[in-house]
Amino acid sequence: MNRSRLPPAAILAALIACLPASAIARARKAAPAAVPVPAEPAAAAAAAAAKSAPYSLARCLGDHGLVFYGASWCPYCAEQKRMFGKDAVNLPYVECSADGEHWGKSTQPCLDADVEQCPSWLFPDGIPHVGIRSREELAGLAGCPVH
Repeated sequence: MNRSRLPPAAILAALIACLPASAIARARKAAPAAVPVPAEPAAAAAAAAAKSAPYSLARCLGDHGLVFYGASWCPYCAEQKRMFGKDAVNLPYVECSADGEHWGKSTQPCLDADVEQCPSWLFPDGIPHVGIRSREELAGLAGCPVH
């Protein structure tokens, strides 16, 4: 027996022609989406490091819009930083002493924020909190957990 064979493309075209339009539309919707492009290695590494980094109250305060204004010569500002230990490097800190002198020139960010005393914490609502504040008080005001 001699059988003639149809090319596979012809068989596929015949099958598709028999399908209702709604089945074709469903098949197109079910098709896999485009393959996502991986993030740049540096950006991906930074995101992974941020997720695996230990909790930082200082970073949380900054994330919630608090700003710590201080001066390099101010012993109270130094004490406020000491309360955060190693986490002090993550404080949302703005230096107010332009020349390092007590009662010297102020930096422009401190002039713009009307900082008159250090240390000062400025909250997103614009209300300043002057003086040393405990970690617990700052965390409570910002809505950050204390660890």
